Amino acid sequence: MESRLQTRLRGSNMRDVRLICVDTDKARRLPQELEGEWKMRIKSFHLGVAILDTRDLRDVIQNRFKLDNLSDLIRTYQFAVQDSVPGVERFCFGDTEAISVENLRRRFVEWREGRYVIGVAYSAPGDLAVLKEFKISLNEICWIDLAQAQYIPLQNATAPSLAVVMNRLRIRYAGKLHVPGNDTHFAMRVFLGMAVLDFWCE
Repeated sequence: MESRLQTRLRGSNMRDVRLICVDTDKARRLPQELEGEWKMRIKSFHLGVAILDTRDLRDVIQNRFKLDNLSDLIRTYQFAVQDSVPGVERFCFGDTEAISVENLRRRFVEWREGRYVIGVAYSAPGDLAVLKEFKISLNEICWIDLAQAQYIPLQNATAPSLAVVMNRLRIRYAGKLHVPGNDTHFAMRVFLGMAVLDFWCE
């Protein structure tokens, strides 16, 4: 991985990467297994995506931009994949978008085009399994599973919930978790919080 992350941003020690955080929810399966398959195939799911670009972080720091809310640097989306949008909108960072798998694949191609990408998730295996089933790839250098990454900076012997980690880092969330778009946004904020904590602990 190191050989693929040699590029640093001009005037900064940060690597030139785009972080893409994902979270899946409400996966619905076909009522029965297809011939020759050993499990019921997923037919629809909801997906949260949060994107943080180190170029944006660099620009804010170098140009001393004043943002009303620094979390606006995190672009956050929620998709109902092969499904209708929820009747009650609990997504806090925009509107849920109904999307086909084909169009979702195109969005991921756009997000990763010309960039080194690092995947981020909180307890990643289940999310990656859903994306793999639909042949959706981030073409990532590596994955950071925050449930495991928190062991050292927070000194937790086991993987707590996202809410517990947010409380430890004093990140406010007002009970708005368990919605994939919200979860990815707050997971990215947890990533930043742990990065700062790790820096100060060194």
